[in-house]
Amino acid sequence: MDCEQEMRPEGKLYPLKDFGSKLPGSVARIAGLLHFAEFGQDAINHRVSVSIVNASCVFGIFFLEHAAAIFGAAGEDQRIKVAKQIMDSIVRHRWLSFKGRDILRNTSIGNMDEASTGLKILIERGFIRVGSPTEKGQGRPEATSYDVNPKLKL
Repeated sequence: MDCEQEMRPEGKLYPLKDFGSKLPGSVARIAGLLHFAEFGQDAINHRVSVSIVNASCVFGIFFLEHAAAIFGAAGEDQRIKVAKQIMDSIVRHRWLSFKGRDILRNTSIGNMDEASTGLKILIERGFIRVGSPTEKGQGRPEATSYDVNPKLKL
């Protein structure tokens, strides 16, 4: 991730400029800690590996997501609110699978365009997946179904 580019008005770090300006340094310190964790006191005789730098960048992304949620920059945007409404309905009704009409009937979400933003987030995070398509018959095509991750404790 390019922190400087993400701090521009259209970027993820724009509302978190103070945090974003410190993120590269934090990632570098994590890389140093991981390097010393791997080599101990002999770390000064080894170069920091690419895999350690990559692992540190992964930590940086986790920190960014956490900070965005804490500071409300990304945690409560409309897409997240829609995803939470859908998830609340899944848990309340103990759905193992559902369709878009179930969401529209059981939430305050007004249309499928709005619902699709929340569904996309839930799919990306592994809470649900698009169900297997059924055999097509005559007439109107079957609505998309969504399967709930069986690992969720409903």
